[in-house]
Amino acid sequence: LWVAGMVWLQWLRGSAGFHYEFEDDALYHQLLSGLVDGGWFANTIHPVHRPSHLPLILILLRPLHWILGGGWMAVYIIKALAIGSGSVGVYLLARSQKLAPQAAATWSVIYLLFPPTIMLALSTFRALSLAVAPLLFLFWAFSARRFALYVGILALVLIVREDLALTAVLLSGVAVVRKYPVRWPVVTAAVCVGWYLVATRLLLPSILPTDYDQTIYSSNIALSGLSDPTHWIAVAAIFLPLLGLPLLSWEVGVGAVGLASILLHKSGFAGNLLHLMTPLVAAAVAGAVLTAARLQRPHLERWVLAAVVVA
Repeated sequence: LWVAGMVWLQWLRGSAGFHYEFEDDALYHQLLSGLVDGGWFANTIHPVHRPSHLPLILILLRPLHWILGGGWMAVYIIKALAIGSGSVGVYLLARSQKLAPQAAATWSVIYLLFPPTIMLALSTFRALSLAVAPLLFLFWAFSARRFALYVGILALVLIVREDLALTAVLLSGVAVVRKYPVRWPVVTAAVCVGWYLVATRLLLPSILPTDYDQTIYSSNIALSGLSDPTHWIAVAAIFLPLLGLPLLSWEVGVGAVGLASILLHKSGFAGNLLHLMTPLVAAAVAGAVLTAARLQRPHLERWVLAAVVVA
């Protein structure tokens, strides 16, 4: 039902042209469509005719895009399915923390009704927004200490976009704090740092006509962004529904890169920046579940659900 609702709302928003970023949406739709024609990451929309990032996940999504007909409706369905599947990750995370099935199911509903989750589903088609579900599954595998599964999901997260390595690498620090076996922080750090260097120093330079650091960091990030009130409003919108629940889990800190990308952005927060919330949304939801499991207060999730509905 949630997926159907999000598909309909995406179609309605696009058809109405209601604050819709057609350029950004068309860019990634063209990238997804062009894969089958050998166009790979070439496009006619971006000023440099190349994406600024490396969304290898599009290669895996291309068959589904074709099966669904290859039009805009296919994009809407893929995005809703990808983001909505995060509810399964939330449920598994809650169950791994010994929460009752009903409580775990309630947390899944909380994730689906969480305003930032809906914002991601209704925002433009950006590869980064598709990472919210893999990140939630990553938190589950990490918390359940299922190492082989964790490494596999980590690889999936990294191919969504190369800079997600900066988010995932923070789990190595959490692993140290939680006294995990040494292979957890070592493998996490090695895989994330290694992939980030390969992607930004070898692969992307062959795609981008300009320097990666200049394209991504110098042109978009500045300390002056901290004084932009729209950045703080965006962050408040993410955490407001969870203010009644102490976010006492170290895992919340994994969303730090997402927080920084919002607060330090040179321009004001707008619709085409919604995808930057992705790491923060995943970390906030996972942190809330882990905190609730530790507090063990009866029916706590019901109060959180009520707060989310009000928000």
